[in-house]
Formats: sequence, C-alpha cells, structure tokens
Amino acid sequence: MVKTKLKNKNFKNVAVNFTLNRERMIMMDFMGWVALSYLQNKKTEEQRIAELSR
Repeated sequence: MVKTKLKNKNFKNVAVNFTLNRERMIMMDFMGWVALSYLQNKKTEEQRIAELSR
C-alpha cells in the first residue's frame, strides 16, 4: 500500500513537471517566433530604407 502511494506521488510530480516544461517550451517557442519575426521586419525595413536612399 505504501509503495503504490509513493509511486502515485512520484508519477504526479513527474506529470506536473512535464506540463510545466511543456508550457515553458511553448512559451520559449512563442518568444523565439516573436524575436525572429521582429528581426525579419527590421531587415526588410533596412532594405527599404537602402532602396529609398539609392
């Protein structure tokens, strides 16, 4: 009985950690996407400015 209780407790902790990690991964993915799109926009903006100044 004690063994199964302990196992369930550990499983619960693992599940919680997994969900937290998944959320963190999604958040990091989103932040990366935002940074990437921002950099791409900046690049195109610089190109536009270069073309206008030509």
